[in-house]
Amino acid sequence: ASERLEEEVARTPYAVKTWVAYLEWKRGASFVERRVIYERAVLAMPRSYKLWLRYLLEVEERTRGRWTTSGRGEICVRLYERALVHLHKMPRIWLLYCAALRRTKNPTATRQAYDRALRALPITQHALVWPDYVEFATSPDETLEEVGVLAYRRYCMFDGDAREAFADFLVKTNRIGEAARTLASCVDDDEFAAPSGASTHQLWMRLVDLCAAHPGDISKRAGLDVDSIIRAGLRRYKDEVGRLWCKLADYYVRLGRFEEARDIYEEACSTVISVRDFQVVFDAYAQLEESVLSAKMQSSAPPAGDDDEEEDDEDDDVDLRLARLEDLVARRPFLLSSAVLRQNPHNVREWLARAELSSKGTDPPDPARAITTLSDAVKTVDPAKATGGRPSQLWIALATLYVENGARDDARHVLRRATDEAESHFARPEDLAAVYCFWAEHEIETGDVDAALDVAHRAVLEPVAAAAAASSRDARRPTRFASTNKQSKKKKRNHQRHTDDDDDDDDGETSSTVRQRAARSPKLWSLYLDLEESLGTLESTRAAYDRAMEAKIATPRVCLNYAALLLDKAYFEDAFRVFERALALFGDTWIPELWTSYADAFVARYARHKLERARDLFERPLAKYETQAKQRQAAATTSCGGGGGGGVPPAAAWTKAAAKRAGGLEIPWRDASQMYVRYATFEDAHGSARRAMAVYERAARHAPGDRAKSAWLVYAKKVEEMYGATKARAVYEAAVQALDDPDDAAAVCVLFARLETALGEVDRARSIWAHGAQFAEPATRPSYWDRWRDFEIRKGNEDTFRDMLRVKRSVAAAHAIHTNYVAFATPDAPATPGVRGVDGGDPAFARGAFGRRGGAKRSAAEGGAAETEMEALERQAARIVHDREDAQQRSAAEAAVPPDDAASTIDAAAPPRQVDPNEIDLDLDDDDDDD
Repeated sequence: ASERLEEEVARTPYAVKTWVAYLEWKRGASFVERRVIYERAVLAMPRSYKLWLRYLLEVEERTRGRWTTSGRGEICVRLYERALVHLHKMPRIWLLYCAALRRTKNPTATRQAYDRALRALPITQHALVWPDYVEFATSPDETLEEVGVLAYRRYCMFDGDAREAFADFLVKTNRIGEAARTLASCVDDDEFAAPSGASTHQLWMRLVDLCAAHPGDISKRAGLDVDSIIRAGLRRYKDEVGRLWCKLADYYVRLGRFEEARDIYEEACSTVISVRDFQVVFDAYAQLEESVLSAKMQSSAPPAGDDDEEEDDEDDDVDLRLARLEDLVARRPFLLSSAVLRQNPHNVREWLARAELSSKGTDPPDPARAITTLSDAVKTVDPAKATGGRPSQLWIALATLYVENGARDDARHVLRRATDEAESHFARPEDLAAVYCFWAEHEIETGDVDAALDVAHRAVLEPVAAAAAASSRDARRPTRFASTNKQSKKKKRNHQRHTDDDDDDDDGETSSTVRQRAARSPKLWSLYLDLEESLGTLESTRAAYDRAMEAKIATPRVCLNYAALLLDKAYFEDAFRVFERALALFGDTWIPELWTSYADAFVARYARHKLERARDLFERPLAKYETQAKQRQAAATTSCGGGGGGGVPPAAAWTKAAAKRAGGLEIPWRDASQMYVRYATFEDAHGSARRAMAVYERAARHAPGDRAKSAWLVYAKKVEEMYGATKARAVYEAAVQALDDPDDAAAVCVLFARLETALGEVDRARSIWAHGAQFAEPATRPSYWDRWRDFEIRKGNEDTFRDMLRVKRSVAAAHAIHTNYVAFATPDAPATPGVRGVDGGDPAFARGAFGRRGGAKRSAAEGGAAETEMEALERQAARIVHDREDAQQRSAAEAAVPPDDAASTIDAAAPPRQVDPNEIDLDLDDDDDDD
């Protein structure tokens, strides 16, 4: 095989595959023999990259770790030189060559080899060489520091993204100036993208930290203007303002220029706009002052032999710096307030706090400074942008300061300026009203009540008069459209609409609008009316009240005050007319105070002399309430009975009905009940007892469901007090029939039975107990049965007691069947095994047998009060027995018939036998009695 390969090599010496196969065959030969073959191959094919690479790698492998201890390293280097003669465009050969030179510990040759590689290779392949070159140049060898700097500079010219790593290397080698310049070039280059992912902001902050930490190197070697760099950062990065100011001051501190650093801190405290930045700057400023003061105090103690004059100079310097520190601490609240106001100059709360700080936070207090502060505040705050308070608070606080310092005329001037220039000082009428009220109260405190009345008159009457005059001028203004045809009328309407729109646009927030709206302020009118009532005549006071009611500015309290004033002056009919006007003014709103005050005043005045008029007064609100009660009942019936699953709830139905039919006037039961009581009391005292009882009956019949029982009981008590206990029977019977809640009906039956028992009517009481049994399920209302049991023990015998037990079982069975029917009729409810639907699942029969939802009362058609209660219960019990026997017969028949004939047997089953309704299993009663 060796001879064959030799022949093949000799025949085709320019085939790389042949030489590779030959070398593979000689894999086990000695290195000398293989080296001869490699030499023959590269001699035949000197530009074969594959052969040279295999040759070089094998020689490196043979050299191993003896690059400097034997001649093999030199042989390998010379071999690389030979290969590069032919393969100088191959970057891998160059990289292997440089790596081999690095192993020989020859940095100069290595550096020259990298330079030769960069010169030999095209620039598109320099990116393969530079990382290894920089890594070699920056290796931890002190002799290569300058080489690394030079290499990095050249590398940055090739790849600008390497400037970040170059800056890090320069900082590591303590070349701060050049590092700062490099970072500055990175920051100035808008297209620079840091390989580490750092943002421009992070690079900027690194540059600032570098400048502040090494001011000497930066100023002497880098030639950078640190002040300009940091101030540019202040304009650019608003979230780092505090930190940048501290870095700038720290730069001057490290240079030893303390006064300039102090100026920087002062400028920072007067320019930052956030509390966080202010806190950072102020803490650094205070720390600087404390450190300088400590250093001065430590150096103030002169050594022995110094004269007293130098010692006095040192003491003065210490005192000066201590005074600076104390002044800085004293100014902190004002500096912080200034920062907050720079952030939001329309912060009313902060302006007030600053004024308070100026007047009372200094020693001694400085009211002039507080007045200046508030004067600046009213000039600065925009009413439309005011936050944290109202602009009126600033004007009031300013006037209060003048008053507290005895300058009342100045306070009046401030208030007059605030009200005269309302268009620029206030955006809402409430603010102007607050200023007017303060002004009037101030005049009252000074004792000038006439001036206070003039202020109130100016506040509420002058804008109204001005508006009326403007309206009259508009009414007298001639129109451009005099024709009466349809086209002219249409043009006139369009013109009027556009004119109104223009007026609205012009007067939306103008002075006249604000003043006119403030003139309708209830607060201002209340003040004006109080002043008129206290200081004016009766005629002027009545005119003021009438003007307020005509303008529809009066509140219910104002109307009540007006009526009370007239009643005190014995103008009764005028007072009643005021009540009527007030009720008409607030027709869509239920105000109980107006009705009750009107009724009490009328009854106190006329008593029994004008009964029909008084009754009409009571009937008006009660008629509205009764109409609402009927609407509420109809809405509840519609939503519960006819709506099915998609009906609206009763509350929602009543809300819609009330809004449509009652016109928004809704009278609650609490107020209606008071009117019923007042009405009944009036009839009892001045009318007839029959009418009083009729009023109580109306109240009971129209009371809501949860209040109906108490209303019926009050009615029954009044009847019993007026006519005796026997007349109260009809009331109790009507209550039992009218109440919808079974619990309430059962409770009324208990009271009814007690009444009959007290009268000695035991049989009537027992009938009432039996009638009320249909409302009291034994499982859920055991108290009813306990009371009936106690009654039978005291008043009954063995037969009546057994009848009570029989009724109890019947009621319990009826309610149990009703519960099972509901479970059967509801698909989602779990079915009870062995229980089938009542009467084939007929819902109508179920409602007739067991009453309304959950044990409600039965009507006469359903076996209620129209038939004997005992008969109804026995009829239900007979029906239960009938169903039970029917089920037993069907089970016996199915068990006796073969499976094949089961269907025909069921079809031919006989009809169930008729059971006597009066048949009762007394054995069960005996068992219960034994128990």
